[in-house]
Amino acid sequence: MKKQIIALAMAGILSAISLAGCAAPAAAPAAPAASAEAPASAETAPEGEYKPLAGKTVNIAVCSGAGGSTDTGVRLMQPFLEELTGATFTFTNESGGGGFICWIAHQNDAPDGTSWIMVNDTMDFAGLNPQTPQTLTSRDFQLLGCQVVDISALSCRANEDRWTDLQSLIDYAKENEVTVSVSSLGSEDANVIYLMNNKLGTQFSLVVSSEGSSGAVADVIGGHVDVYSNNVASTAKNLGDDGLRAVCVFNNERSQLWPDVPTFEEVTGIAVSSHSARGLMMPKGGDQQLVDYLVDVVAQATQNPEYIQQMADMYLEVVYKDPAQFQELFDNSKADVETILEDIGWK
Repeated sequence: MKKQIIALAMAGILSAISLAGCAAPAAAPAAPAASAEAPASAETAPEGEYKPLAGKTVNIAVCSGAGGSTDTGVRLMQPFLEELTGATFTFTNESGGGGFICWIAHQNDAPDGTSWIMVNDTMDFAGLNPQTPQTLTSRDFQLLGCQVVDISALSCRANEDRWTDLQSLIDYAKENEVTVSVSSLGSEDANVIYLMNNKLGTQFSLVVSSEGSSGAVADVIGGHVDVYSNNVASTAKNLGDDGLRAVCVFNNERSQLWPDVPTFEEVTGIAVSSHSARGLMMPKGGDQQLVDYLVDVVAQATQNPEYIQQMADMYLEVVYKDPAQFQELFDNSKADVETILEDIGWK
């Protein structure tokens, strides 16, 4: 399996890192119980007779490949969106360029509510990469709301005996090089490793699998690479006696879907947070009444208990944020990445 060890230089599109949390190992968790933050807006479903999308077809452009957690997560919203709006929802997968091919293609769609686009909070700091400069940002669109915050996690082989928890892993990594398997450069899961080295003086080095997430997991389980860095959803499905053992999550609090896995901050006292926040947006310029209606629709669909449980079954944590709160995630992610530009080779 082809892979390459990376020390400092990074290329590609980053996903969100902010200074906030992770910690000790855990066995495979039981089926998670659904939970979600209370919505910050839209206490009730869209009301009255104003249903501007009724009888129309709305397409959601998913700016990633088919079958991944981003794609599956938004497709699960379909029946709830259709019930609320009376519209038919379709989906197209338009991957490439870290999402920018899709975002650029739909920037100038008609702002009539029939064109929605998936987005994550990598968008605003991606342009900081001198190799792939971009000027398009979230502020060039109308955000409709955040749907998921997918927390980064650290795990290792279940039968690993060189360390037993995060603290012993850190102690080992201060004296020895520890390889970390990631599916791509420029991801939030890769960047958090640089933050760990900076904060702790550890010797973690990245190993990029040429076969994506499946190859990255196989490398760790097979004993070829020491540690796996990816989000909770991708990690959880590989936990078990013959698979991975969770070490920590990088968040300001424990994941509600992984309550037995501590945060990085609990063990180290150092706040480090890493995640990918995903949601929906539309082209800018829509009628304000229409925009308000669509924001309410997204809030209601996201907070549907059935949808929350479906997402929890995939270890995806529904965290609704209204457009203003979602914008804060973009702004904070960009600010945090600006603090590690030299480490990732962007300065």
